[in-house]
Amino acid sequence: MVREKILYNIRKALDGHKYFDSTDFNIQMESSSVKIFYYDPKYYYSLKIPQESIEHSYGQYKFIATISPGPVSLNEIIRFSTEDSIYEFIDRWLNYLWEEIQVNPVIKNFKKQGDDINRIFEKLNDLPDEYFSPEEAESLTKRLDTLEKQFKEKLEEVLHDKKELKSEVEKLKNDISALKASLMILKKPSWRRNFVSKAYKWMQNSENRGLLKDGYNMIKNVLPENLPENLLD
Repeated sequence: MVREKILYNIRKALDGHKYFDSTDFNIQMESSSVKIFYYDPKYYYSLKIPQESIEHSYGQYKFIATISPGPVSLNEIIRFSTEDSIYEFIDRWLNYLWEEIQVNPVIKNFKKQGDDINRIFEKLNDLPDEYFSPEEAESLTKRLDTLEKQFKEKLEEVLHDKKELKSEVEKLKNDISALKASLMILKKPSWRRNFVSKAYKWMQNSENRGLLKDGYNMIKNVLPENLPENLLD
């Protein structure tokens, strides 16, 4: 059986972390193992407790811990030989766990963005595979100029750091310039895919979402008419 001293120190290690404490975890004890599960059970620290020390090495043991997440892989096996290492690796595991749950919403957002873009691209496949006429390209150039002006004004309202403002305006200017330059090079389906990708990138800044709704007529003008009104919301 696992000694109470070990269990006490495990809880102490959990409670000593900056972002977690023992109440965040379900601790399960078996005859020769301790398993610590987070709210999402795919994240865990599973420790096998040896029944004997290493031969001729008093106080040295063969501990094996399986942790999720690990420093590189989602599941990793850690081997160590001292009791203190049990608690040291718990602290490391908690750091890996904190990193994982911090980045997880970002990854989900990227995935949702990709799914939404693919949904639009499926509709764009029905567009005629032809180039813009000079008149169409000129009209779209004017609309892009208007959008750039609107975005710049919005950025000036919400960004008070001059260095950050300059950087964001420069990025916007480069995106708009690239869209203009490709009007006579790309066919309509490809150019509109490019535009939709840029629009989604702009929307990742929540402060721009209001502007995109204000300028939604412009966006609809460069996308197929049969797209739903709230597709970019």
